[in-house]
Amino acid sequence: MSGTHRRNLYVNQGTNDFINEACEERGVSPGKFVDYLVQEYQRMKQTELTGAHISELISDNVHQTFDDAFKRLQMSENRIDKKTSILVEMMNGIYIKQEDQSCATTDIFASTGYEQAKEKVEKDIDLMRRNKLDWQHVSAGGGD
Repeated sequence: MSGTHRRNLYVNQGTNDFINEACEERGVSPGKFVDYLVQEYQRMKQTELTGAHISELISDNVHQTFDDAFKRLQMSENRIDKKTSILVEMMNGIYIKQEDQSCATTDIFASTGYEQAKEKVEKDIDLMRRNKLDWQHVSAGGGD
């Protein structure tokens, strides 16, 4: 489809005025101006396709980021569950060795060991909370 082709077009007065003004400004014929409009339209369509592609890439990236964060959360939860299960098994062993298998709850009597463990767990939770806030701050673009 090389070469030029003759085509008669019927356009409204506003479109005709626009074409004439644009041709005068650019110093081109109406045919050349229509060629320019078609090229710009094709470029715009290509940009839209590229925009859709970029949107898809961003969507995939966001999905991957949340998926990674969720996996880290699951791994953390699994470690906590494992530690809790170990404690339950250890406590069961202690109760089996005791003659009196009743349980003195912490609201009745809190041992020194319990208080030390509680303090350590509270520090760990505080540290995890601070690390999470730091990570969120850095992720939001507020890093130093």
